[in-house]
Amino acid sequence: MTTTCDGNTPVYNTAGQVASLTLGGQPVPLDGLVTQLADGLNGLLGTIVQIKLNQVTLTPSGDGFVYRRRAVEVQVLPASGGAALIDAVAGEAQVNRSGGVCDVPNPPLQCPSGASFDAKSGSCVVLQVVPGTGNPSAPCPPGANQTESGSCVVTVTVNALGQGSGQGAGGNAKRCVDTRGFRIPLPFHARGRVTGATVYVNGRVKRVARGRNIRAIVVKRLPQGRFKALIVARTSRGFTVTSVRSYIGCRKTPRRDRVNRRARHRH
Repeated sequence: MTTTCDGNTPVYNTAGQVASLTLGGQPVPLDGLVTQLADGLNGLLGTIVQIKLNQVTLTPSGDGFVYRRRAVEVQVLPASGGAALIDAVAGEAQVNRSGGVCDVPNPPLQCPSGASFDAKSGSCVVLQVVPGTGNPSAPCPPGANQTESGSCVVTVTVNALGQGSGQGAGGNAKRCVDTRGFRIPLPFHARGRVTGATVYVNGRVKRVARGRNIRAIVVKRLPQGRFKALIVARTSRGFTVTSVRSYIGCRKTPRRDRVNRRARHRH
């Protein structure tokens, strides 16, 4: 369980599950735990037993919030209603925040209405609400986080004021290229048809493509914030073209290309 800041909004990563449970130094298999608890509570007549596994809760606490994941929670309630007679929890993890932990004083960019400056990516972002899963133990889909209001959101990068025009957050900024996945053109056809291309992100291979005439390559799950993209393209005329470009939030540096000529053989 983790919490982070998307712009000035605290969000919580809901991914994860309870893999195992140990009580009194002895491992307890979760698949048989419900049966064991039910057998042990059979003698409590006139009660209702509730057993919750891998439960996630998000509750206010003072000037903040507490996000909890509980391995097992057992409540014994009177059948006539009222407060729980027994409320036992085995295995709990939590993260919490207090105060405006995501506020950035004097941000270096002026963001449009509805957007906020995101310190970790160095850009303006808005939060887009996506449908939840309906699963209490994993309420948000992969790639989304949960806000303190309970909504599932993904982060969308937008231009700061003065960086572009068009429609975006508040209608004042153009939506930036989403660096988590986009199409990279390969404008190297003066050297022949591109028949192979490899994309490196921060020194690691991210995508390999082969074909007869590749015009562009689509790369997914790129990091937000600052990263360097290196493309090595091979052409039908035997040239190797290396192209480097750095991305900083929504901004990108000019592309730098280097051409290695094909080897010439003497007869």
